[in-house]
Amino acid sequence: MLDLDALAKRENKTWVGKGAECLPPAKEDDPYRHCTLALSRGGADATVLREFDVAAKRFVLGGFVLTEAKQGIDWKDADTVWVGTDFGPGSMTTSGY
Repeated sequence: MLDLDALAKRENKTWVGKGAECLPPAKEDDPYRHCTLALSRGGADATVLREFDVAAKRFVLGGFVLTEAKQGIDWKDADTVWVGTDFGPGSMTTSGY
């Protein structure tokens, strides 16, 4: 889906893949199209979440992007995601989740 070594070199980061959440296709036989990829610097718990176009094999310009935090994401529909992230003081546990 994505060459993490090439991305790390391009962006000068030590990206480690931490998973993907993909929007289910509209029809059963359709391929998956959009996913959010969780990338961590060097394998840390905190991740950056970025929307990826599987068919085009590139990140979506203007797509979903969340800055580094201990977080999770799931798709509601093609235009909406649910997010659990650091929204500021009081939004995280003492261990940062």
